[in-house]
Amino acid sequence: MSTQIKQCIKCRQVKDASAFYQEKRVHDGLSARCKDCMKTDAGQSYSKNKEKVLSRLKSDYDSRKAKNSELKRKYGITIDDWEKMFEAQNRCCAICGTSNPNHGSGSFVVDHCHSSLQIRGLLCGICNAMLGQAKDSTKTLRAAIVYLEKERDSRSIVERKENLGLTVNETTLLVEARRNDLDVITEWRSNGVSLRKIAERLNSANIKPLARLNRWTPKSVQSVIQKRHSYLDSPTVTSDKEDLI
Repeated sequence: MSTQIKQCIKCRQVKDASAFYQEKRVHDGLSARCKDCMKTDAGQSYSKNKEKVLSRLKSDYDSRKAKNSELKRKYGITIDDWEKMFEAQNRCCAICGTSNPNHGSGSFVVDHCHSSLQIRGLLCGICNAMLGQAKDSTKTLRAAIVYLEKERDSRSIVERKENLGLTVNETTLLVEARRNDLDVITEWRSNGVSLRKIAERLNSANIKPLARLNRWTPKSVQSVIQKRHSYLDSPTVTSDKEDLI
């Protein structure tokens, strides 16, 4: 049985039929140019007209249509099904209730059972990852709840270190507080700690002060509280440096 061969009109090389694309419009059913030449020409054409091609693709792109196609392909649902589901769960994550998708796609994730393939709801990226890490095990998740609610020694890390005679700096207090820097400063202030004492705490912990200042002062602390910005950010631009010191 003879093997079909053909000469490419571009590179003039004689090649096996597999080196050509199928094209029913011609008598031999093969494209006139070989695959390599067609790819080279396409690449050169794209490079030459890149801006026009990208502009056309961008203008033709329909995000709703694209999402609809993806949902159909992955989960067998339409964009309308997705939106009805989202409305039914109050336009938020079905587990934690956040309105932030917390996902790189900028959208809530379709959660489904990997064994039954049933769609369960729409989740934020964090909750979806949580179920994935737990491998959808209700036993593991129940155990996690029991673990979190378990009574344990009420002493904090700071108190434990103090009991061991270790030095506890203010950086440790800031980390343990698990809230943003401004909240920690304002909490100290609301607890009656003077502006000067707060400044001393921050300086002793080597916390970087506001821009253009070498160290914390009572006035710079007051500036943070009044202007409501983190002391790790640059302060509001002012023509009078004394306002911050």
